Amino acid sequence: MENNSILQKLDGLEARFEEVSTLITDPDVIADQNRFVKLTKEYKDLGDIMDARKRYIACLNGIKHLSQRD
Repeated sequence: MENNSILQKLDGLEARFEEVSTLITDPDVIADQNRFVKLTKEYKDLGDIMDARKRYIACLNGIKHLSQRD
């Protein structure tokens, strides 16, 4: 997927999603309820974006596949 700035931004968000998923399992974070609540909300929001990212990549691959057939 050559030079796709949207995909690059989504890849950056994927890194944050992975970071947050690790943080919300940290006992220190869990003990800090304010931080934990913020991070779990961010995790849910990023999870929705990761689902959209997956669909976007599938669309791009489908378009690429169709253009190669022509």
